[in-house]
Parts: sequence; C-alpha cells; structure tokens
Amino acid sequence: MDYFCAKDNRETDPSKGCRHPNDYCTHRSGCIIHFMEQEEKRDKKKQEGQE
Repeated sequence: MDYFCAKDNRETDPSKGCRHPNDYCTHRSGCIIHFMEQEEKRDKKKQEGQE
C-alpha cells in the first residue's frame, strides 16, 4: 500500500520511509509516513530498554 507524499506530489512506499528526512517540509506535522517512522523508532527504543 502506497501513501501520498505532499512534498514530492506522488505515491510513496511507507516501508522505505521518508525520501527527504533531513529537508524542511511544511507537511511533516500531518505526514503519515513521518508518523510511522517515529513510532517505529519509539518501539525500537522500548525493546532495547527491555533487553
């Protein structure tokens, strides 16, 4: 399932993450791809803390 990237104005595969993670993006606060990346990072931190 692809999601729409407003910055690139095209469909993007969310499993590959943000294509421009270090660039300024006016859409970042509402970006589902960015949100999914942040959740994944939090989950990894939690798992590392439990080990």
